[in-house]
Amino acid sequence: MPDEQLRQEDKERLKQLGRKARKGSLFIGEPFFLTLDWWQNEDDVVPKTWAGLREIHKIARAAQVTLSAACVDAEHMFDHACVMVTPPEYLGGENKEPGIVEPFYFDARRFAHALDVGFSLDVQNADTIAHPSVELLCLIGLQRFRPGVGNRIRSFSYSTWSRPLPAPVAAGVVSGAVPLGDCHQYQFDLHFRDDQKRYKAFGFSRRLGERI
Repeated sequence: MPDEQLRQEDKERLKQLGRKARKGSLFIGEPFFLTLDWWQNEDDVVPKTWAGLREIHKIARAAQVTLSAACVDAEHMFDHACVMVTPPEYLGGENKEPGIVEPFYFDARRFAHALDVGFSLDVQNADTIAHPSVELLCLIGLQRFRPGVGNRIRSFSYSTWSRPLPAPVAAGVVSGAVPLGDCHQYQFDLHFRDDQKRYKAFGFSRRLGERI
């Protein structure tokens, strides 16, 4: 087989592996045994923030590794901020030193448009902080607790509750499909992070009915 043809087959194989790495599901083992794949549902309206080239496993593992190394109690874990770096299993070959791993941008504190900053954070690999617990737990939570569609373009709504609920019921309450008298409904927008509309980020939520 000619070297040129072999190289072409290798390139196609790498492309296939890359697509699987980016679109594949994540599995959380014992004691949860939970498969995460909500972003693969093309027929549903999903609050996906990343473009096709992002490696979901790499981002999730970076958040997990960062949290494992941090001594943060449960009360303050959502405010723990740090730079997420390449997880160990991604180091090797030419990538021997940990690099910066961009989060999913579920945390509205992270959102910044390239025009506001003056350059693209993704392209420049800017050394900026993320909140790994928010990023990782939101990725997990969206598997079952999907927000509803808001009353504006690219907006989503969700409800909170004050009483213990079984998980299937709570999932319906979050989306607004199951109304409860003591619920509070909120709405947030999905913002674009660049002018080409490739990357998105969650905006801050506001309670519906309140004045801005």
